[in-house]
Amino acid sequence: VPVDLARRVEGGEPRARNEAEARTVASVVKKLAEAGVTDVAVLAPFRAQLRAVRSALDRAGADAQVSTIDRFQGKDAACVVLSFTRAAGGGLGDLLADPRRLNVALSRARLKLVLVGCREVLVAGSPVIARLVARLEDEGGVCRVEDVE
Repeated sequence: VPVDLARRVEGGEPRARNEAEARTVASVVKKLAEAGVTDVAVLAPFRAQLRAVRSALDRAGADAQVSTIDRFQGKDAACVVLSFTRAAGGGLGDLLADPRRLNVALSRARLKLVLVGCREVLVAGSPVIARLVARLEDEGGVCRVEDVE
């Protein structure tokens, strides 16, 4: 279920951290916990985003494994929430443009995968994600951030 988050990235290093997206991720994790899902991992391509996510999880009173995509290789979780971090005006960058890293990011969930990011950036940045988002939109599997928070 991708969450379309069309907001600018905040913070010191451009596109390394997205506080609004971190809050959305925390909200998703909290709702998953309320639904009884306990094995949740949050993955992001940037360590600065992981710090923002940990902080947002703490403020929300939610808990999850938090890891970079690369460090989570070889592991899995029942539910993975993937924070793409990038927002309007920024591309996916080398990290997620690499098909091998993208494969790791998209294949770590055993039961449920939640993609959180700016739809426009994701669709423009990766043909694979563009096809995935198109299919999910056709099936009603995309929601806006306002529907999550």
